[in-house]
Amino acid sequence: MAHQPKPISLLKNPLASGFGGMCLLFLGHPLDTVKVRLQTQPPNLPRQPPMYSGTLDCLPKTLRRGITGLYQGMAAPIIGIVTPGAPIKCWLQFQASSGETKYIGTLDCAKKLYQEFGIRGIYKRTVLTLM
Repeated sequence: MAHQPKPISLLKNPLASGFGGMCLLFLGHPLDTVKVRLQTQPPNLPRQPPMYSGTLDCLPKTLRRGITGLYQGMAAPIIGIVTPGAPIKCWLQFQASSGETKYIGTLDCAKKLYQEFGIRGIYKRTVLTLM
């Protein structure tokens, strides 16, 4: 007897995807902030130590400004969620979990969604992604 794939939950999958994205953003952004500060620190003057000697030095110096210092610049990734990239990625992930092959890639997915549903089809589930 062949194993039948479970139907995709129209509520559970988008909520799980949105929660996963939110966790990634809130846990990963502070590390990205530290990385960017290390990469963009000004060159040190002769006989002067650098502003940050490494990750374990940069983190506490950033936290001295408060916990919000780790989350500066977070608006850009949040805004990036509402571009077509995130919803199309979700459509492709839903497709992969269902076993059905309707879209053969990102551009094909965007094109077919637009043809079938218009611009609203591309942005469907965006509210759940933002939540």
